[in-house]
Amino acid sequence: SASSSFTRTFAEVRVAVEERLLPALKANLAVWPAAVYVNISVIPLQYRVLFMNVVGLGYGMLMSWMANTEAVHPIVLARHDSGARL
Repeated sequence: SASSSFTRTFAEVRVAVEERLLPALKANLAVWPAAVYVNISVIPLQYRVLFMNVVGLGYGMLMSWMANTEAVHPIVLARHDSGARL
C-alpha cells in the first residue's frame, strides 16, 4: 500500500526494486520501440499524437498494474514459494 512505502527499510526497498525493475525495463523495451515504429511507418500524420497518447495510456496502466502486483516475475514467485517448480 502507499502508506507502507514510507515505513519500509532500505533493504526492503532494495529488494522491491530488484524484483520489479527488470520486468519494467523489459516492458518498456517491448512497448515503445514497437509503438514508435508503427507510429512512423503506418499511422497517418494527423493521428500520430493520438496513437502515442493511447499507447501511453495503456503503458501507464501496465506500469500501475506491475507496481501494485505482489509478484511480477517467475523468479519472484520462486522466492515466495520455495517448494514450487517453475
